[in-house]
This record gives sequence, C-alpha cells and structure tokens, in this order.
Amino acid sequence: MEVRNHGGSHHVFSHSALADTLSVPAHKPVKPIYIKRFLALVQQLKE
Repeated sequence: MEVRNHGGSHHVFSHSALADTLSVPAHKPVKPIYIKRFLALVQQLKE
C-alpha cells in the first residue's frame, strides 16, 4: 500500500494492483466511514 501526502490536507492510499484510491482527511479524529473504506480497500487487495 502506498501513502501519498505532499503537505496537503489529505492522505491518499493506493496500490498498483487496485484501480481505486482512497483520500482521507489528515485531521484527527478520523471518521469511521474512512476506516470502513480503508478496510474495504485492503479486502480488495487480499482478493
């Protein structure tokens, strides 16, 4: 999994094997919807 953040307000998670990316706001606390989306992205990677 690759994480990109070039000093912006979001972290972008991606992987070369997946077409989808996930953009998560960099502020805390992280909302539960972003955690669910991240877990779904990891699940896609496992398949």
